[in-house]
Amino acid sequence: MRRSLPLLTFAVATLAFSACTSIGGPVGPPPLAVPTPTLLPAAEVTLWAVAPSATPPEARLELLLFDEIAGFHLPSARYPMEGDGAGTWSVRLTPPSGSVVYYRYARTSPGGASEVDARGHPIVARLALVDGATQIHDVIAAWDDTPQSPPTGRIVGTLFDALTGAPLPDILVTAGGRSVFTDGQGAFRLDDLPPGLHTLVALSPTGAYAPTQQGALIAADSETPAALGLVATQPIVVTFQVTLPSDTPPGIPVRIAGNVLALGNTFSGLAGGVTGSIGRMPPLIPVDATHAIAVVQLYSGTDLRYRYTLGDGLWNAERDAAGATATRELVLPASDITLSDVVATWHGSTSEGLAFHVTSGVGLPPTDQLSLQLRPSTWFEPIPMWPTGPAEWTYTLFGPTEAGVALGYRYCRNQLCGIADDVDTPGADPAGRPATPTRTLTALDDTVTGWTWWQADLGGATVVAPEITPRNDYEAGYEFAPAYTPTWLSSAAPSLQVVADSRANAVLLTPAWVLRENAPVPQIVFDTQHAPLLDDLARQIDEAAGLGLQVGLHPTLISPEVEIDAWWSEAPRDGAWWTVWFERYRSFVLTYAGLAERAGASKLVLGGPESAPALPGGRLADGTPSATPIDAEERWRSLIAEVRQVYDGRLAFEIEFGATLQPPPSFLDAVDEVHVYWHVPLGEGREIPPTDMQTAAFGALDGSLLAEPSLEGKPIVLSVEYLSIDGGASGCAARADGSCRPPQAFDAGADPEPDLALDLAEQSDALNAVILAAYARDQVEGFYARRYYPPVALHDKSASVNGKPAGQMLGYWYSHLVP
Repeated sequence: MRRSLPLLTFAVATLAFSACTSIGGPVGPPPLAVPTPTLLPAAEVTLWAVAPSATPPEARLELLLFDEIAGFHLPSARYPMEGDGAGTWSVRLTPPSGSVVYYRYARTSPGGASEVDARGHPIVARLALVDGATQIHDVIAAWDDTPQSPPTGRIVGTLFDALTGAPLPDILVTAGGRSVFTDGQGAFRLDDLPPGLHTLVALSPTGAYAPTQQGALIAADSETPAALGLVATQPIVVTFQVTLPSDTPPGIPVRIAGNVLALGNTFSGLAGGVTGSIGRMPPLIPVDATHAIAVVQLYSGTDLRYRYTLGDGLWNAERDAAGATATRELVLPASDITLSDVVATWHGSTSEGLAFHVTSGVGLPPTDQLSLQLRPSTWFEPIPMWPTGPAEWTYTLFGPTEAGVALGYRYCRNQLCGIADDVDTPGADPAGRPATPTRTLTALDDTVTGWTWWQADLGGATVVAPEITPRNDYEAGYEFAPAYTPTWLSSAAPSLQVVADSRANAVLLTPAWVLRENAPVPQIVFDTQHAPLLDDLARQIDEAAGLGLQVGLHPTLISPEVEIDAWWSEAPRDGAWWTVWFERYRSFVLTYAGLAERAGASKLVLGGPESAPALPGGRLADGTPSATPIDAEERWRSLIAEVRQVYDGRLAFEIEFGATLQPPPSFLDAVDEVHVYWHVPLGEGREIPPTDMQTAAFGALDGSLLAEPSLEGKPIVLSVEYLSIDGGASGCAARADGSCRPPQAFDAGADPEPDLALDLAEQSDALNAVILAAYARDQVEGFYARRYYPPVALHDKSASVNGKPAGQMLGYWYSHLVP
């Protein structure tokens, strides 16, 4: 017998609570009375899951449901499944019709195990659309305690507007627990799916298109095509009116955390399994001490889940009258709507909470904001603290905490814990400072005596410069490091203001796609954990342009798991491999070409060292041929021609100049200018006199770069990179074995070579030497400091000049170069 398991749901524009277990009522003031919710229409859903072949027939499986606002660390509900004795398990639910369900599978017997994909990666969540009575079909690839390598297939398809046929970018597509976003042409590719019947779901992060799903039958070593037309929804205005508890801290932002982009959902995996970023959550506007309002544009038909919060939707989220976590749910109507809500309480049932107070004994930049990170069992996303005075911040944590149960905490700058830490709790996974909540409010008073990679007063910078004559149309700016995280969006505006204040006139943004698997074919994917959605990137371009900056795009490939050189050298690079490579690279480039045109970017830069092995006659890092196809030049020229059809602005191509100058590809005649990734050795050893650096810079510029016949008459723009280490001007961060570690290994406070001493002055001298030479040569029409890290100033070993003497030195040059 199959059991029908009810899920609590509620009607349009009314409250819905999915609660954690609590004992007794909440602590604190008596909770406010909340209107009685009404049930939403429910639909019967049956989920069928084919288990891995090694799963015994008597095994016990569970369906785990998740509240996407709280994240995917712990399930909100568990439902036992029933097996048919032939390898399939099922369960029936009755969720609200029109809702989207987030779930995954687990095995509870024999032993406990979580599902993983065919590559052994954990399944974070599956999606299912409830559209009336629904049958959901899934295939579980493997359990994490039983490694398997099942045969796999893939889905390759496109999404388009069902009315106009226009391609739809940035739509989340998921099947088998694997998820991707559509590219600029509405195309997607889902690899590594085990054979069988899967449920393919397409979901708009904004709600601008109604979600859709269909079955997809996967066969081993085969490609399943899919073309889905999505129906546009109507934008509506949602007004949130809320009554707040009397003990809501005055002057503290109350935000709305929800399951759509406009309410903070990043659709990426953040620390602790959450997906919401506090910087994206809209704040309410206070009306008086206990009433507030917010007006947000959302879309009709959206399955909306939301909470009011003094934190990020997990920490300091609203509670119901019993002290349990509250989530509201409704399906938005076709017209504007006003939601009149009441927050019963901020308090849980066992603990009054923790009151943090911290002062910084070290001066910080005026744009800095302190953050608090909490660790009940693992570290969660940092929460911005509340400034109360110069170098002073507070934060009152009401929950979720439990009296007598200790947790760790730490402080960091600009939500960048693990990068810009309090010196007492540095690194990726420290124990943290201890705190134990009680039945009464527990006060914690701390003083931070220092910050990692930060010195309050470095003094001025040494500048070597002639009398500088301003040059019209000279680009003087910064190329951002492709080290994006979703928290960047909340600091984008102040970061760009810092760039503008430095007297730069240009900035290069570097949206990145990720190199994942390299065999049997390359996987090059967009991941919201490493790059913003296109609309978010367009807003950054608008913000920068509003500050008077020229904004270019240099789309970049990154490899977070292995060094890029290893990714290339270990790839098969056979005919089928190269076919997929050029297909995915084309998708990548055209996505940003379209965005550059739509957003008015001043230039688009292609190429770079991460794609150099794919050039005609390409070579790997060790100098061996990369075995590119014989028609590689034709493929590159065809791609550039396609870009020209999409983008009307300036088009550049980047080549590398390190120990030697990369041979310029023959198709450079098809682009407008050449960017040069410059990290030329300016000497040897760890003590290089500045005058020697200057001599070396002039020699490399005149003797190699400007002497290259194929570059004659071509405008040159330098993107210059030197690490802030002893010997950084040599262009090599030497490992113990003498090989050079890639500069990106030092990004964002990383220190892979502790024996290499920090040397901020050498970085400044090296960059000064190159800009001195570049200024003296008319063919060089721009200078960018490469790998600039915008969200926080660090005195680290990276190539970023943000907050360093090199930044002050360039500020002098830029202020005189730019008319």
